[in-house]
Amino acid sequence: MLKNAIKRILKTSTVEKQGDWYIATCPALSPIGAQGTTKKDAMKNLRNVLRIYIDGCFDSIISELIEEAKNQAKKKKRKKKKKAN
Repeated sequence: MLKNAIKRILKTSTVEKQGDWYIATCPALSPIGAQGTTKKDAMKNLRNVLRIYIDGCFDSIISELIEEAKNQAKKKKRKKKKKAN
C-alpha cells in the first residue's frame, strides 16, 4: 500500500536543475522536496523523504485512533458504573 501511494505521488513530481543540484518536488505535498547530484539521485531522495513523511502520517493517525478508542472505553466504563449505582 505504501509503495503504491509513493508511486502515485512520484508521478506528479517535478525535477529542476538549480546550480549543481537537481531539485525534486511534489506540488501536491508542498514543501516536500529533495535534492541530488543527478535527476535519479534527486528522485531516489524524494522517494525516501515521502516514505518518512507518509510513515509519520500513519503513526499520527494510529496514535489518534488509539487515543479515541481509550476515551470511548473510559466513557463506556463510566456508563456501566452509573447504571450499577
